[in-house]
Amino acid sequence: MASVPRAIRRLSVDQDFLDACADLGSQRLADYALFQSYYDGDQKVRLADRTRQFLEASGLAFAENFCEPIIDVLAERLEVEGFNALVGDEPAPENFGQWLDRVWQRNRADALQGVVHTSTFVKGDAFVTVDYNPAKGLPRFTFNRPDVVKAVYSADTPDTLEYVGKLWTTKAYGPQNEKRAAIQRLNVYYPDRVEKFYRLHGTQDAGGWERWTDPIEGGVEPWPLPWVAKDGSPLGIPVVHFRNKPLGQVYGRSELRSVLPQQDALNKQVVDLHDILDNQAWPQRYVTGVAADTVDLIHKPGEYLHTQAEAAKFGQLEAADPAGVLAAIEQTISRIARRSRTPLHLLAGGGLPSGEALKTAEAGLVAKAERRGVDIGNSWEDVMLLAARVEAAYGTPTISDLSDLVIETQWRNPQSRSEADDFDWVNAAQIAGVSQHSMQIRLGLDPEEELQHKAGEGATLDAAAGALLDAGLGGRGLGAAA
Repeated sequence: MASVPRAIRRLSVDQDFLDACADLGSQRLADYALFQSYYDGDQKVRLADRTRQFLEASGLAFAENFCEPIIDVLAERLEVEGFNALVGDEPAPENFGQWLDRVWQRNRADALQGVVHTSTFVKGDAFVTVDYNPAKGLPRFTFNRPDVVKAVYSADTPDTLEYVGKLWTTKAYGPQNEKRAAIQRLNVYYPDRVEKFYRLHGTQDAGGWERWTDPIEGGVEPWPLPWVAKDGSPLGIPVVHFRNKPLGQVYGRSELRSVLPQQDALNKQVVDLHDILDNQAWPQRYVTGVAADTVDLIHKPGEYLHTQAEAAKFGQLEAADPAGVLAAIEQTISRIARRSRTPLHLLAGGGLPSGEALKTAEAGLVAKAERRGVDIGNSWEDVMLLAARVEAAYGTPTISDLSDLVIETQWRNPQSRSEADDFDWVNAAQIAGVSQHSMQIRLGLDPEEELQHKAGEGATLDAAAGALLDAGLGGRGLGAAA
């Protein structure tokens, strides 16, 4: 471990505060691990040795896992299609809408949102940090697992973040770690600055935190790292908290919380079914009144059991009927569907409803997706607003005054729909005066790409018209008769 520069050591460090920041909460982390393991299918199902030989022959833990589709079905219904922007009561300039689309695409946020939404539904929480990427000249989005982040909200205004801590282990190089030893890093994010710390990994006692500075071109970054606009005002905490159904609490709630007991019951019933099929699926013959070593009870096709013992009696036990267990399994799956508000046909398959029956079957899922979309949509709006402030501070802003800027998340319709439904909506939207930008997003088109296509088509038509004029046909018009 390289020695820490003396100038840095002289600065005081509040060890108690940093220890509190580094305490992520053992129960919260245990809950995250529990819900993640159930989503992954690691559900610690109890199996007899013989059953384990067959059900875990692949080496993977056995589970009749319905937790994964419950999460995936909901996450698939929440898809950000774009953003509407207003400055005061007026639409934002068109080039700002194009900038929002470009930031979203350059960050590959169409894939990022799937990770964020899935984590939010599985664990209840997810975090996205926003900073500036000078190489691309755009704000950068980074997903952070909730089990390395601690969010601290104001006691007076519970929806306002006071600061965010991030704790992780690394061997990254730095002026304080030239030998790349394993260290614990702790970043504390405030609205106007970022304070960075480290200590040796495996430190058992409290404290031991020292200030950390990352190397930059020409030296090391300042400590603390300023996070302010060009006028010196705070940019805001660069970490956005995504919460699922927080119900007034600091952290969100997993969508699996109410499902796990029924998932355990389902696993037990499925194991019972396998045991029945393995041990009692066929008629079993028996004999009484003879010594155990005088008769071969292994029955083979084409053979029959016989003995010389006069007291011998043969009989047969009929195969067990698994119908009761199968019915119990179906009922448990039905309860899982009801508890999670997931349509049964999306969990258990079978006939797919159509028309009004499909809308009725999916009503609970659609209502849940729309409600979850409110909170998660607000978080995406915070991400994009922060991105606009970061661009104004480090890049080339398209809007000079951000004080009246409002950004609204546009979601894909969570209802199952056909192309005919989309075009019916577009016809109604045209009558209502909805913008082309919004209609393109609804149809799954990229507005920026559409502008490029139109520009290319216009250039092609202009070239064709020029060629006709050069050929002496300009007076006749492109559509004129010969």
